[in-house]
Amino acid sequence: MRTVKRFELKYLLTHSQYLKLRNALAPYMKQDKYTATTGRYIVRSLYFDTFDYIAYQEKLNGDPRRFKLRLRSYARDFSEAEKISVEIKARRGDIVEKYSTFISPEKYQSFMVTKHWFDSNPVLQEFERQLFLKSQRPRILVDYEREGYYCRDGNQLRVTFDHYAKSTLSNSLFLDDMNLFRLHNRSTIVLEIKCSTEKPEWLVNLVKKHQLKRWSNSKYAQAVQLNAPEIMIPRSGIFSFKDQRSLLLPSRREIPYA
Repeated sequence: MRTVKRFELKYLLTHSQYLKLRNALAPYMKQDKYTATTGRYIVRSLYFDTFDYIAYQEKLNGDPRRFKLRLRSYARDFSEAEKISVEIKARRGDIVEKYSTFISPEKYQSFMVTKHWFDSNPVLQEFERQLFLKSQRPRILVDYEREGYYCRDGNQLRVTFDHYAKSTLSNSLFLDDMNLFRLHNRSTIVLEIKCSTEKPEWLVNLVKKHQLKRWSNSKYAQAVQLNAPEIMIPRSGIFSFKDQRSLLLPSRREIPYA
């Protein structure tokens, strides 16, 4: 079992900002082993939710104790997948806690048919318990290309740049037809800063220098907005769901199929 407890900060970058920031990070950070090998690597996640998208509603409403269930692969084809990550991602105020474990592709196949792990691993057991307790099923598949960086000085800080995020409705982690996916935003890159303590001063200064703005809309939230537009959820306060969608996403006419 892998357990991670950290702060996660997200920023939406233009391509120009991305190039400048990546160069500015070079004295402090180096590529992780996967990025160093391939330049970017595939991240594909299958998210679970209820039929009326309760997990999405909790995200939209800012529920401070929400959680997500997902399966993650680092390959697009089942034949190329060496391992699959089973993850429970919970939010406790500003802190994100992630509990995960790796399984074989064959165990994934079995679970998708039986909805049972046949394993005493605590992550798998809790995943299954929450699945049935909340009546969740696979809903959305999100796919993107990631660049990852670690600190040269050994600090646990991690920075990632995510490119070409796209999504589709799916009940499987592996789909053959990429034409089913909708591109989230053709002209932006998502920066994520992941740290277990306060950000180092040099990183705070870089964020200020490049005038980066915090961005709270998750890839899963974007995916629901693009692929399940019938889920129109009024909110109390200033904005309705429709208002927020128009602020955070390009118009539907601008979103091509990838």
